Amino acid sequence: GVGHEDQGLWAWAPRACLAQHPKSISATCFSTFKTASETMRHIGSSAVSGRRVRQTIVITVGAIALYVLLRTLPTTESHLSYADFHTGETGLLDLCEPGSASFVPVEAVRSPVTMAFFTDEPIETDRQVNARVRLTAASGRPLTAENLLVVHTKKLHLLVTDSSLEDYQHLHPEPTDVPGEFEFSFTPRLNGHYRAYADFTPRATGRALYAGSILEVCGLQGEPVSIVSWSTEVAGVEFVLSVAEQPVRINETTTLSLAIRRADGGRLDLGLIMDAYAHMVAFDFARQGFAHLHPQELEPVSPDRATRQLSFQLNLPDPGWYRVWAQVLVAGEELFAPFTIEVIP
Repeated sequence: GVGHEDQGLWAWAPRACLAQHPKSISATCFSTFKTASETMRHIGSSAVSGRRVRQTIVITVGAIALYVLLRTLPTTESHLSYADFHTGETGLLDLCEPGSASFVPVEAVRSPVTMAFFTDEPIETDRQVNARVRLTAASGRPLTAENLLVVHTKKLHLLVTDSSLEDYQHLHPEPTDVPGEFEFSFTPRLNGHYRAYADFTPRATGRALYAGSILEVCGLQGEPVSIVSWSTEVAGVEFVLSVAEQPVRINETTTLSLAIRRADGGRLDLGLIMDAYAHMVAFDFARQGFAHLHPQELEPVSPDRATRQLSFQLNLPDPGWYRVWAQVLVAGEELFAPFTIEVIP
């Protein structure tokens, strides 16, 4: 039989082939086969038994067959790596973490992902349009759905608002047959430039990333109104936003308390929406970026049968006016409640 040293040699040969990528396996396997030939000559010159020669031949043939098999396997070229998101400069890749309370300056800091929109017809107010969005990594390769992690039940979140910040929509584009493209339906309520922010987490980085772009809607755009508003009513449901200490200051983490109750005092039950009982998004009036917030509680606090309370943390870097939107699910209907706050130095 084959001695322990020879067994180690031949046991190593197929593993060496397996460890290589199919495209770079040739050199390793050629070296293995050359070693096998030299060993066979040594065996013949030493008058080793025919059984040992046959065993050597079988192992060599098996290595060749393994090499051929690996060459036929599909590669993983569609899977992106961390290097695909490297921009060579400071980018959002270094700034963003899942669940952060901080404001993300999408327009001021380059993202390692670019986003472009496509429609087959002009976008008009109060008319549904089918649109597509294309995501491309810094390397130029398409960012496909298989390269994204599911976060809050979706792989891609699209946060869309008009210039007046009076119309906010949270959309979830779905992948098409074109790599890197996702499709969605959109019905703008107002005119002008709609700014859209994509919120997603690549598998390769495991960190939340963002990208921004413009959706052009026919007509003149509006401007946001600088009036503080801590309460509003939507579809018979009252929303009240409060903070423990006024005023809200820059670079300080503020806890926002959101109270939700029926205007008629009836029982209120919140439904889960994207794995949470509420979501909040804060935009600055210049729409330079946003903060995407999730409640600190797993279940809403219920001081009475008609009221539900949730808390969020927010940290804003610049003074000025901000529009804050709360999104909840009541009786199967998604409700969006707007607030306006001022942040001082």
